[in-house]
Amino acid sequence: MLFGAALAAGCAPGTATLPGPRPIAAPAQPTAAKPAPPAGYDGRRDSLDSVDPAAVRGQRIMLDPGHGGFFPGTRGVNGYTEKEANLGVALALRDLLRAAGADVRLTRETDRDFLTPADSSLRADLAERARMNNAFAPALFVSIHHNADPGGAHDVNESQIYHQLGDEGPAYEFAQDVHRAFSRNLGIEPTKLLPGNFYVLRTSEAPSLLSEASYLTYPPTEARLRTAQGQRLEAEVLYLGIVRWFMRKAPRIERFEALSATGAADTLFTGAPRLAARVNGAFDGAVLRIDGQVVPLRVSGDRVEWDGTPALAAGAHEATLSARLAAEGAAQNKRVRFRVKKPAAALTLALHGSPLATARHTVAAEVRVFDRDRLPMGDTLRVRLTSEPAGVFVPADTTVLATDGVALGYLRRARGVSARLAARATLVARATGVPNARLPLAGTGAPQRAGFITRGAADSALVLPDARRPAWLDRNGFATLAERAGEPFRLPRLAGYRPIGADTAWPARVVALAGGALQGRRIMLDPEGGGDDAAGTSKGGMRASALNLEVARALAAMLTAAGADVA
Repeated sequence: MLFGAALAAGCAPGTATLPGPRPIAAPAQPTAAKPAPPAGYDGRRDSLDSVDPAAVRGQRIMLDPGHGGFFPGTRGVNGYTEKEANLGVALALRDLLRAAGADVRLTRETDRDFLTPADSSLRADLAERARMNNAFAPALFVSIHHNADPGGAHDVNESQIYHQLGDEGPAYEFAQDVHRAFSRNLGIEPTKLLPGNFYVLRTSEAPSLLSEASYLTYPPTEARLRTAQGQRLEAEVLYLGIVRWFMRKAPRIERFEALSATGAADTLFTGAPRLAARVNGAFDGAVLRIDGQVVPLRVSGDRVEWDGTPALAAGAHEATLSARLAAEGAAQNKRVRFRVKKPAAALTLALHGSPLATARHTVAAEVRVFDRDRLPMGDTLRVRLTSEPAGVFVPADTTVLATDGVALGYLRRARGVSARLAARATLVARATGVPNARLPLAGTGAPQRAGFITRGAADSALVLPDARRPAWLDRNGFATLAERAGEPFRLPRLAGYRPIGADTAWPARVVALAGGALQGRRIMLDPEGGGDDAAGTSKGGMRASALNLEVARALAAMLTAAGADVA
């Protein structure tokens, strides 16, 4: 009874309870060890007989064992250097390709670099490799490397194949074939296919790739790669990818030329040339771009032609032709450069600012020069500006140079010439062999503010590249802005700059935001998550993806205001 009473009392609030048995703690679960990545180099799955060596017979191939000499590259835990591994693989690959009949060269066949007493930089070494490659004019360029973990870890291993950035045709297809061979035969996971903007890739005129077959900083891989068997295996895997690419039934572009009316190939034309090419092999798609713009083609059998429409402006041009056979491959692009020289045929004349204002403000005379196709003249032309009657402006007679089809002259009403007298005058633009352009000054007296926008303490005219210049500002920094009666004047927003002092001060002065460091910079923002991916959710239900987007929008607004080009 006493025991029962004690238990009852123990259950009442505010009273002490008797100690009970302690719960038995669950045994601690051992932390799962991170599985070691595969070392690779165990053996091929694909036979070398699965590819036809005849496909590379007579083909020129340049191999580039990365690093060498002064530049050892990465170093394994046990001291094996990347330059040794790269060279060993390249020499083995050379022997395989030569046995198949290919014409193979290496940027180096010994432990050397390409430094000189005058230039001991890595860039000089890379530039010489690029020069050797393009001088050989190969069908393919392969740069062989091995990787290191940037964080210093020794338990990381993967394969990376970098394709030539910007080449979505043969270079990308070549990288696909090598990537397939690596993922099937090297035994390393993951195997990644990535775009590469490395110096030796972007300067290569031939389709090219850079391989990072494995991580030399992973000791099991280092041990296998330092053996002749490991190097031979990697060379065989590269060989499989290279031969498979040559086995593709891709078309080949031959004799892409700019032709005159008589059918002769040339580089200088008085009008648009005829562009013609012959494509060797079946193809079901061809694209011609002139100065980056796609133009219509005529395809007849193996002939591809452009008939000269639309018209081209005078100046230098570059045409690029690509051809492809679906499910097989693309031809290496062919380029042809030429120049069109057409005489000026017409002038137009406009004034920015008012020569009839009470004050003698500077005004800008803008002359536009066109050819017979009504396209801006690419060649320079001297244009003479005068007035009728003479002496209305200072300077009274001036010559300006038109570039890219535009000439700009800056004039001021001469002293003693009233606005009433100026309203009876005409501004005239003259150029040799072109009809004059005439602009009566009557009616050009609308209220405007005109003058040079100046930048900061330097007090120099604000000059912006064409792509970033607003319509109201010419290339010399001269602005013309309309005023509305009864409304305060405000300088329009100018990305990357803010006015100094009051908006009503004229000519306006501006200062660059962030010291101009962001002017013209292209910046990509990537707010994580979105859609089905919340990128994390708070206890209250707030999605991180929504916050990421709001932060990105705010950052984009600040960067844009400072002159950056943000996407």
